[in-house]
Amino acid sequence: MGVIKEIILEGLNGLSFGTIKLYLFQLLLCGFLGICSGFLYKRKYKEKVVFPLVSLALSLGIVVPFIKYSTPLAILSLGVLILLSKGLKVRKSELPYLFLTFLTVLAVSAGFFVFASIGYIIGAIYLILSPAVEDSE
Repeated sequence: MGVIKEIILEGLNGLSFGTIKLYLFQLLLCGFLGICSGFLYKRKYKEKVVFPLVSLALSLGIVVPFIKYSTPLAILSLGVLILLSKGLKVRKSELPYLFLTFLTVLAVSAGFFVFASIGYIIGAIYLILSPAVEDSE
């Protein structure tokens, strides 16, 4: 049993078991924010968002806490995100929802989930009350 505990502690890279609960909470909050943003967009525009919002939110939620401690991993992850987003067409009406979700998820992943949640609620209220944006293509 001691060997398994040592392997897990080595895999945590110096973090404690107590941080696992916080990390799981952050991931759940990131996924929930992605679901909420998709719901808000669908409610206002009567259509689904073209990009997988929950998957992107969870992916950022997984990557960001580790990027805080590793600059090479941050650069590599940014390159992968740029390559994956190349050719992705986002409608003009989806941009505010995309930015609100991504910036909130980045803040949640960095550990500022109280401030990020308050900011998300304010941003969501603004998007609900703002007039619909027409796509001009």
